[in-house]
Amino acid sequence: MNRELEQLRAILRFARNEGIIPASPFERASTPLISKADETKRTRILTDDEEARLLEACQKPTRAHLYPIVIAALDTGARKGELLALRWSDVSFERMAITLRAMTTKTLKTRTVPLSNRLAFALHQWAVSKCGYSGRTFPTTEDRVFPLVKFQNGWDAACEDAKIEDFRFHDLRACWISRMIRNGMPVELVAKISGHTQVSTLYSHYVRTIYDAIRHARSILNRDDDD
Repeated sequence: MNRELEQLRAILRFARNEGIIPASPFERASTPLISKADETKRTRILTDDEEARLLEACQKPTRAHLYPIVIAALDTGARKGELLALRWSDVSFERMAITLRAMTTKTLKTRTVPLSNRLAFALHQWAVSKCGYSGRTFPTTEDRVFPLVKFQNGWDAACEDAKIEDFRFHDLRACWISRMIRNGMPVELVAKISGHTQVSTLYSHYVRTIYDAIRHARSILNRDDDD
């Protein structure tokens, strides 16, 4: 609801600035109409078993187009819009990195994300099957890597087939961020790769390792008991 209200606020602000309306109800309200403090934060990330099931479901012939973009989201932490705008010329096998161009990112700043071995293999297979490419690396054209328009139905079907509930495509980004932090990467570096200008935003919206933290705390307590 808050996101819908934010869109409405932006529309009304534009209308006010253009002189279409005298003022916005968002400005005249005695109490804020949008309260993000009341919004429930999502804590959903994939377990290793769920990830395996999801990828298996995406490899079915009718969903083969989903597999490489799901791998890309899991292994780069990039947003869906950034991945859909990705061109083959942005992918460097030599540097094992992917460049997200400024005009395709939310912050309008160019950034570089890692190209994992798993993703490199998936992209090469995708280039061979989709583009008829026969080279050993990747095409260097300006064609989009993922020429998809809409894949929500396929995504929903894959999640259902994998028996994964309450999971959105955007949550793949949270999986990457949480995984990097869990494996010891400094939060500042994670934010730089994920494209967050404020580390606090990353903490409040994407760090979803509460269950790992609980397990770690339990192991510490149990170790103290053993001593």
